[in-house]
Amino acid sequence: MTYPPAAAAAEVAAVPGVIAMGAPVRIDEPMGKSATYLGDGRGPGLYIPFYVCALYHGTALPATPIRETALIIRCYGRSRAEAWVMWLTVEPTFRNRRARTVSGLGIWNSSIVPGSVLPDTDPQPPTGTGQPVVYAIVNYPSTI
Repeated sequence: MTYPPAAAAAEVAAVPGVIAMGAPVRIDEPMGKSATYLGDGRGPGLYIPFYVCALYHGTALPATPIRETALIIRCYGRSRAEAWVMWLTVEPTFRNRRARTVSGLGIWNSSIVPGSVLPDTDPQPPTGTGQPVVYAIVNYPSTI
C-alpha cells in the first residue's frame, strides 16, 4: 500500500507550475540540514519555496476498502504572497478531483475542506521554519 502523503506528494510534484518553480516536495516534514544540504528551513533572508504533504488523519471506514484520509498540504514561500501563489498552483490538484490512481493508491473524490486554507507564519525554530506558509486540509479518501 502507498502512504497517502506520498501519493499526494507525487501529484504535487507533477504539477507543471511546481516543476517550473523547482520547489522541492516533501513528505511529512521539511528536510533538515545535512552535510551537503542547508535544509528547507533556512531562516529569514534565506527562505526557499517548498511543499510538504502530511497525514492529518486516516480512519478506515467499516465494511469498505476505503480509508477516510485527510492531509495537510503546506506551501512554504519566501513571502506570504508567494506562499499563496504556491497554494493556487496546486489547488486544482485536489479540488473536487474524481477517482484516479496515484503511485498504486486508489483515490476517490478529493476535495478541500471549506475554511481550511489559511495563510500563516510557521513557528520559529527549533519547532518550525519561521517562514510564511499556507496550510490547507484536503479530504483524500483512498483504498486500504
